[in-house]
Amino acid sequence: MQNHQNGQQKFLKKFLTPFAFILFFNLAQARHPEDPMYVEYADNITKKFCADVAKKHLIFYYGGGGGFLKNVERIFLDFSAVKNLNIEEARSLVLDCTEDLLQRINNDKKIKPYLEHYPFTEKGLRLSISFDTPDQKRVSSKYVAHVLATNGSIYYSSYDHKKQQLVDLYEEPYQEALKLANAPEIK
Repeated sequence: MQNHQNGQQKFLKKFLTPFAFILFFNLAQARHPEDPMYVEYADNITKKFCADVAKKHLIFYYGGGGGFLKNVERIFLDFSAVKNLNIEEARSLVLDCTEDLLQRINNDKKIKPYLEHYPFTEKGLRLSISFDTPDQKRVSSKYVAHVLATNGSIYYSSYDHKKQQLVDLYEEPYQEALKLANAPEIK
């Protein structure tokens, strides 16, 4: 009797487990249809953008996403860089990147019909850049450690090494930052 039960268990493990896995995998795929074409269009734009800003500004993509439920509502991109920048330099960098991306989005004929609003504006983007030292530690508190352009504003933070947390430095409306920027050369 013992051998018969062991044989059944081996059969179940050998044949039914892979079958159950295949069934589960197919059901999971059926519940998650392929992404709509506009997600692919957004990906194509952001991939090229990320490669170009990596070359131009030495900032590197490490995450992103967005709001793509019914159309292209929001696009999120997160970058890191090894730089010591003050507020004016961080402003210039984030504005250059944001304006470049907005131009690419608004000039793309494929994605245009799927944009939540046209022209797509800074209110539809969330672009952040974190600044580190070459050994991947936070920059000195006298520099901007993080800049974030989102919802029509730009936020600048430094890093408090004693408290080990970001500290708000400055906030400004995006459109005001555009007026202030006279774009010094970013190295």
